[in-house]
Amino acid sequence: MVFHLYKRMNEHPIVPIIKEHRTLAKLLNSTLGSICSLARLSVSTQKYTLHGRWLQTSTATGRLSIEEPNLQCVEHAVDFKMKGDKTGGDADENCRVNARDFFVPTQ
Repeated sequence: MVFHLYKRMNEHPIVPIIKEHRTLAKLLNSTLGSICSLARLSVSTQKYTLHGRWLQTSTATGRLSIEEPNLQCVEHAVDFKMKGDKTGGDADENCRVNARDFFVPTQ
């Protein structure tokens, strides 16, 4: 009986919309929002930069990790749909955002 109720809930048209909203809200609030708040504008290059703190002894395996910001927690590609267009049509547009593309290493 529980499986039957779960199946009906997934068939409701609002479920995919809620899932997309939660995915995008998580990407903005917990990942990009907190990392972007740590970015500082470089006077010489007029670009925003992040300077994390590298940790050499914090992992049991001996690999490097970084904190403030933790760039390892940034999600890969996130897929979502844009409903309708500006002309009033009903066309859906599939979009993909890879948040890791926003971070470009320098020297």
